[in-house]
Amino acid sequence: RKASPRGLVSKPFGLHMMEEDKGPGLEEKEKEKEEPVGQQRVAADYTGTSLKFFHALGFKQAPNKTIEHVNDESLVYLVGKHVAIFNYENKAHRFILKNTKTAQIVAFCVSSNRRYIALSERLVDDGAIQVSVYNFNTATRVRTLSFAYLCKNPVVALDFSRDNKYLVAVTQPPDVYIYLWQLDKARLLGMVEVNFACTRVSISPWAHWKLCTTGTDTLRIWHFADKQMKAMDPLQKKKDYRFTCHAWFDDEKMVVGTEEGDILILAGENDRTMELKKTLQGVHEQSAIWSICAIGRGFVCGGDGGHFTLYERTYDGDYFQRYKRFRMQEKQCIVDISISPNEENVVCCVDNNEMVFFSLANVDVMKSDDLSNFKPLPIGFHSDIVTA
Repeated sequence: RKASPRGLVSKPFGLHMMEEDKGPGLEEKEKEKEEPVGQQRVAADYTGTSLKFFHALGFKQAPNKTIEHVNDESLVYLVGKHVAIFNYENKAHRFILKNTKTAQIVAFCVSSNRRYIALSERLVDDGAIQVSVYNFNTATRVRTLSFAYLCKNPVVALDFSRDNKYLVAVTQPPDVYIYLWQLDKARLLGMVEVNFACTRVSISPWAHWKLCTTGTDTLRIWHFADKQMKAMDPLQKKKDYRFTCHAWFDDEKMVVGTEEGDILILAGENDRTMELKKTLQGVHEQSAIWSICAIGRGFVCGGDGGHFTLYERTYDGDYFQRYKRFRMQEKQCIVDISISPNEENVVCCVDNNEMVFFSLANVDVMKSDDLSNFKPLPIGFHSDIVTA
């Protein structure tokens, strides 16, 4: 590839994104326009070869979310210590590349308007922890949240508020903290230490002061007020479950997946009155449910044995009813699900590091026993350590 006027590989966002804290100022841009001769001379003197990331095989499974849609036909996921964005229509990759100061990206989340991505990073120096927020459109880092004086454990779960003004972050055991940040000012609004692990966290799309966390043995609804977070157990220990995932359906209802294969329907007029209203038992023949996503007509869930089920909303005491259940031919475990913003495309991440495509737009005419409903994405994968 030819060198750019400065002797470096050019970095259009559609191809290749290098880490930058901020773009060049107006003065620098004007200066560049005034020195075309110098730029041409540098390009003429440059004789080396420039390389760029072109394609990625495989992906890294993250604790909170493994894959997420950036738009109706593009996915974002982690590869090594970098971020890959794959367009499954034109089969092209682009990347957010981290520099040598970053040792690892632990987790990520994407904002509801698909403009921002938050990366939980562990730095090389002293293993410090920070969360970096990037703008997808400009390929620049717009905010950095430092945890240097707060904790040493990585952030394993994050979520944006719907208006992108707030971010919740949860750290890894043994010292588990929940932090609520105001992004525009990089200000910590509140924090609380808990004595249990949290694997998933989310902010209610209808109230940034209402949070939900699920861990192996715990389900909590959190209310933030007066700089404090107060927890509520909506189950009141009615039955012991091993919680795997959850999703907000509307401002009064949420659905929770379990390893036992049941789905719990929580409802209430507000977070203080939210309680268990109904249990959908044996959704996947007693197989664990690992991912659940709300959509306009209801929700979809996936889990062990390659099961994938669509539930539709009802307006009676049942809340939801099963519409159709599908199963992958290879019966791999579905560990994560992402739905496109237009709710027409579904991509499932399975435990052997493959991604499969499912057309939600055609679900009404699909046959439940048709094994061709799931189609592997043409990316190329590997599911073990590269040794040579």
